[in-house]
Amino acid sequence: MTADHDRTRFHFQQDWFELIRPEWEQRTAHLRGRELRILEIGCFEGCSTTWILDNLMSHPSSVMTVIDTFEGGMEHQDDNGPDHPTDRYQLSTLKRRFDANVAKCPEVAKLNVMQARSDDALVALRQQRRRFDFIYIDASHVAIDVLHDAVMSWQMLDQGGLI
Repeated sequence: MTADHDRTRFHFQQDWFELIRPEWEQRTAHLRGRELRILEIGCFEGCSTTWILDNLMSHPSSVMTVIDTFEGGMEHQDDNGPDHPTDRYQLSTLKRRFDANVAKCPEVAKLNVMQARSDDALVALRQQRRRFDFIYIDASHVAIDVLHDAVMSWQMLDQGGLI
């Protein structure tokens, strides 16, 4: 079994990405093996991050940047607080779970993690004049935040890139 299909080595409490994985496999097939600069905004436990590392990062010069606060969004907040036993997302261990999952990927050395709010991180990336071939936006699900991430990211997307 190849790495792109052996997802049993990862431990995800929330496996939302699996719902869209077949579409990703189809839409990104042309990217495999190419030198890529990938930006992921919002990575949670690393479900999509690990898939990208395993499937799109085989070129020796490929690099990937992820942005996340590792605090969850407002839809993940429990009224009882992050350390309460009913915290179903276990936000206090989110970054640790992400790190453990991506560490199992052979291409993890190509990963740069920016632990920050997307608005701050995107400004920093723009100031560095960073460019990307593929951008995945899945951070805040508040409409104005998504729009902001899309506008800021669009300005860093190379011609012919995928967002």
